[in-house]
Amino acid sequence: MEFDNAVRRGFRAASRSVVLHQIFSDQDEPVRVGFIVSRAVGNAVTRNLVRRRLSNLMALRLPALDQRSSVVVVRANPVAASLSFRELGLDLDVGLRALSSRRSSR
Repeated sequence: MEFDNAVRRGFRAASRSVVLHQIFSDQDEPVRVGFIVSRAVGNAVTRNLVRRRLSNLMALRLPALDQRSSVVVVRANPVAASLSFRELGLDLDVGLRALSSRRSSR
């Protein structure tokens, strides 16, 4: 339910391989991250690889996220399957910076 709210009502930012959605809550909880990797990304093996890469990359970036209670959804675009781990990380950083600037401008 909270992941749906993040996608529908949260802040949105995109890079070429990912779209990020974030919504803040009043509850005192740690940041939670969910992933959407559709069939458009590839077969099951490819989707799982992309999801695992994104999960590992987000785990490395959690300390840098705004530490207020929030839900972040990372949706992979089809191009994510063709990127290396490093390239996917750089793209994720672009999206996270854009998300941060959108939050601060409102």
